[in-house]
Amino acid sequence: MLRIGGFQVFSKNLQPTVRLSVLFKSIVMNEQAQQLNISKRFATTRQNLFKAWTEEEQLKKWWKPMNKALQHVENDIREGGRIVYTFNDNLNIHGEYKQAQEQERLVYSWIWDLPEDSHHKGEYLLTVTFKGDEQECELEVLQQNFKSEHSIQPHHEGWEKALQDLKNYLEGSK
Repeated sequence: MLRIGGFQVFSKNLQPTVRLSVLFKSIVMNEQAQQLNISKRFATTRQNLFKAWTEEEQLKKWWKPMNKALQHVENDIREGGRIVYTFNDNLNIHGEYKQAQEQERLVYSWIWDLPEDSHHKGEYLLTVTFKGDEQECELEVLQQNFKSEHSIQPHHEGWEKALQDLKNYLEGSK
């Protein structure tokens, strides 16, 4: 059984993957690999989407995980480069780029340091893929290495909110 949002999903055929598709959004949770895959479409260019994802001043305008304000970003976008996000209230996220293809794909370790919240604390691998053209694009986030099925849900909710906030930021600023 998987709990997604307010729904419980049961599978009689014991398939390890549950796939839900909703207009402009899809979510995949693989129970065996303990990973989360979420995507969203945007009415903007890949270049604008990439900049909103990677530039400090833009990130500060839309990204607020757990309602925490982003204070500082260190983002050396190259293989082996460091990525550090510092928020208020003792939240720090850091990692290292494994792959960096501008406006196409970023793969990096995603390490959460949050002493008072065990569901969000952890070490993950994040793959962010940018697809599309000059009219419309899609962002896909794959987060891997969850320790349990239970730990996926808070991250799923966080990504849902973050991608909607990003969409509002990009599409509301026209």
